[in-house]
Amino acid sequence: MHRSRLSSHRTVSISPTCYVMAFALVTTGVRAQGESPATKAPDATQAATQPTFDWPVPGSVTVTEHTTKKGKTMHMRYQVQLRPREVSKDEAGDDATANELLVSLRSFEFVKIDGVDLEQPAVREQLAPALAMAAAIPDLIVDARGNYVGTIGMDETIRRVVTELSKSDGAHGDAKAAQMRAALESPSMRATLEASAGQFWNAWVGGWNQWDVPNGKQRELATKLPLGSFAMPAKLIAQNLGPVDPKEAGGKDGYVKLRTVTLATGPEACKAYADYLAQLFASSMKHSPEAKDFDPDKVKKIDIRTSVEVVTQLGNLRPLSASTTKNHVVEIEGAASQRFFERRVYEFDWKE
Repeated sequence: MHRSRLSSHRTVSISPTCYVMAFALVTTGVRAQGESPATKAPDATQAATQPTFDWPVPGSVTVTEHTTKKGKTMHMRYQVQLRPREVSKDEAGDDATANELLVSLRSFEFVKIDGVDLEQPAVREQLAPALAMAAAIPDLIVDARGNYVGTIGMDETIRRVVTELSKSDGAHGDAKAAQMRAALESPSMRATLEASAGQFWNAWVGGWNQWDVPNGKQRELATKLPLGSFAMPAKLIAQNLGPVDPKEAGGKDGYVKLRTVTLATGPEACKAYADYLAQLFASSMKHSPEAKDFDPDKVKKIDIRTSVEVVTQLGNLRPLSASTTKNHVVEIEGAASQRFFERRVYEFDWKE
């Protein structure tokens, strides 16, 4: 296989979370904050079906992830491990902290990449950096109810991302690496990375653990998408699609399908994104001889459309499958239109 063909698959080989981190500038802002489908108190008829987070602790589940991007599909498998978080003596007095859990992604392997022979030594050699980056994904901290709290190990993840991207992008030595590190370590980008790191967990559990939309109903809410220290106004549609036919759930009863659709577009979204870019640009370019201010008026169009879907059991929030679809368009004066489409499908193999 020619090297040029190998290179064409490099972007789809990067590990799931690290890809989002490295390109957060384009793909950020899919996790709604503030008001959500869970903000209203459930009525009495819904109380019996309120979701409960009940994964085995310690425990693990095998996840197979199918990612479609740029017309190619990558299939990857890994282990998700859940264990109690060990806290220091100073933290031990905090009941909330004492009950926190750590979520770790381990044992990554590529199962299939469209058009690529994974048995070829040259291919395995080229995929090795992606597996190394996957191993650096920070552990997630979640609370006893399954809410995403933050990460442990983000500094190491940034270091590995900078190292690998500096190698793969024809980088110009230490200066290029220093510029990338400054961008990723800026307060605005770090906040974005923290939010991005939890996106897959929120698609699996965190977005559903206080769900109160009745069977067959939907709600439309005003919400905001995080952009570093800024927030983008958006609309969130929450849909309860009801029970799943056991024939579609491997013969198992008790599964329901839930969906959220987030939309952000128009002048207010453009302003929020422009403010975010201006701050990010200033912090990442301050050490560059080419540094200059970003003109917010150059942001001409923002169209963020993201859907998240899960097939899960409300009694334990152990999903059978989940998916996220992102369709983003960003148009900035003087630059090529940025169009980003990505779909991730997760399949869970629970060992009873």
